[in-house]
Amino acid sequence: MSPASPPSAAPPSPPTSQTCSHSPAGRLSLGAPSLEVATAALRHDFGLASGRAVAAALRRHADTLCPSRVATWCRAQNIELPVYRGLADLAPPSGAALRARLEPGAQALIGTSLYEADRLRTLLQAFRDAGIPVLPLKGVALDAWLYDGPGRRRAGDHDLLVPPAHIADAVRLLEAAGYACTNPAWVPSDATPDKHHAPPFVADPCGAVSVVELHWAVEDAPVPARINDPQALTEALWGRARKTSLLGVPVWRMSPVDERLYLCLHAFKHLTMHGGGLSLRVSMLADLARHAAHGPPVDPHALAQRLAGLGPNDLCSPLRALWVQGLGGTPGELLPDTAVRTPPPWPNKAWKRAVVSLPLALAVPDRPDDPQRLYSDRLRRILMHATLLRRWRDRLRLLQHVLPRLWSVNEHDRCLVPAGAQWPAPALLPLRWGRLLWNVLRR
Repeated sequence: MSPASPPSAAPPSPPTSQTCSHSPAGRLSLGAPSLEVATAALRHDFGLASGRAVAAALRRHADTLCPSRVATWCRAQNIELPVYRGLADLAPPSGAALRARLEPGAQALIGTSLYEADRLRTLLQAFRDAGIPVLPLKGVALDAWLYDGPGRRRAGDHDLLVPPAHIADAVRLLEAAGYACTNPAWVPSDATPDKHHAPPFVADPCGAVSVVELHWAVEDAPVPARINDPQALTEALWGRARKTSLLGVPVWRMSPVDERLYLCLHAFKHLTMHGGGLSLRVSMLADLARHAAHGPPVDPHALAQRLAGLGPNDLCSPLRALWVQGLGGTPGELLPDTAVRTPPPWPNKAWKRAVVSLPLALAVPDRPDDPQRLYSDRLRRILMHATLLRRWRDRLRLLQHVLPRLWSVNEHDRCLVPAGAQWPAPALLPLRWGRLLWNVLRR
């Protein structure tokens, strides 16, 4: 079966009767109208909140709500589709302007998701014909298994877990299907335990890019470590996996407990990666909530045991804090109490509360990949990452990223004193340290 034609680009958003006077570089506070309305609609789509709750949030913020700002935040957090659906059954005119703003992007995402589902079906059939075991991770698999899709969850890369012994065969299959590795020098022998997936494989048929990430483990062994033994975890997940079907093709699927554990690990990883960390998106928390509300039943005690077996880090408490304190959810919607090591509220220590910023974790920078982001953000993110690690040796390894910044006087420091450009750098170090400390501690 050949893939369908790629969806067309989204048309421009229609104008609304409301105007917004905000800078796109601004950040949302925990009490922002955009955040409250969007998360109420998302929870309504999942059956966790009533339509009356969404209508009440809309009425509460009728004078200040900016539909374009809500749409921007939803797009950055990958939750346009559930928010769009959560606004569908409200009595007019509640949410009409916001839903109209979301509609072009949501319709384009539906088309893209269906297109990617068709491409994945073709790939899965090829894996089956070649006798290569494959276990889809996230993406279209969650769309079909948890969201009653395809076409109901945003599609991204196709993450496919394959046993290490089959990596070379899987690479040949992808190349035969028209996918090329983004790193031409990479070879299957590079599939070592310190990594967990190959560089992306990209196909570009009909002008629509499709991306596959070939995994041989569910986690790598970074320094500092998030879990103790990624290889043993992957082997255990395969041992408990069961055969099922996806899009009509036989595949492997994790056990219900392991699937919830993997979603926790994936979300936690995005709080603690790339040095500064905090690349979490609300969609990752939404997947956890959707699994709890509409996924297969999970034994809470088995989940707690397996999470505890991953190592000393508390994966669940920060995720639940973001869901409850940050997004207005209730504790049981995301994870059972038995799986959460730290009683709420989190963080539970004064030094952690001085560093952790839930608004920053849920924020939308104007240019998230801009290397010129403020020092305060980069330093704050690294320190927040350190609070999520239990072992001091892991924290100290991470804080090595901070040391160069402590001694690097820059133009922002020099502009704070008269003729700052003429001052020797050592003389400005006390000023720099004071500046960095203020940027970390201010809310």
